[in-house]
Amino acid sequence: FVFFLITSSWTLLSILTAVVSDNMIHTTSQQDKLLQIQLAEETHKEHIRELTALFSDMDADEDGTIDKDELESYLRDPDKSAKFTQVCRVPCADAMEVMSVLSHG
Repeated sequence: FVFFLITSSWTLLSILTAVVSDNMIHTTSQQDKLLQIQLAEETHKEHIRELTALFSDMDADEDGTIDKDELESYLRDPDKSAKFTQVCRVPCADAMEVMSVLSHG
């Protein structure tokens, strides 16, 4: 009988430990997912701020639009060109090609 009680108690303790561990792992997983989502949102917001600042800097005549001449003028400066490539994540040549197609299309 004593052996039965010891074995039962040990088995019950093992089961409870497994349930608590599983619950903690699940909770940690959910927290990790939420943290990744929050980080992605913050990164996205920062990218939007950088793009807004970049396009404001590019808009030389401050009319709220960027024409082909403004883009070409901006990209002539090597520092600004590097900033454009970094923020837009697009090579300058590709941006010029898109602007050319848009202005002729």
